[in-house]
Amino acid sequence: MEEIYKENITELKNFLVKVVGENKDVINLTNIIEYTTILMKKIEKSRELSGLEKKEIVLQALRAYVKENIVLENDFIEISKIIENTVPKLIDTLIKLENKEISIKSVIKSGCCGFILK
Repeated sequence: MEEIYKENITELKNFLVKVVGENKDVINLTNIIEYTTILMKKIEKSRELSGLEKKEIVLQALRAYVKENIVLENDFIEISKIIENTVPKLIDTLIKLENKEISIKSVIKSGCCGFILK
């Protein structure tokens, strides 16, 4: 892996450690989306990286954080599965929303809320 990517991954992972620590939190199954979004906002400012490179750096930073900070084996396994299987698709979807390639509209029917992807 190129040196610039390693530097970006380390910087983003350290940023994540700081943010999670400031929140007196730990990444888990209920907040991983929030922290992924925070990382995406942080790295989006990097003009020298392509979208795919940014996505991979976010994923690598999450992997590094989990490897270094999640001590319970079951938690590590579950969060790692989410990072590998769900987070990449989440990133793609958030980018599509940002680029207005898809939209979410609330639909209220008989007191129920639903979402429609267009």
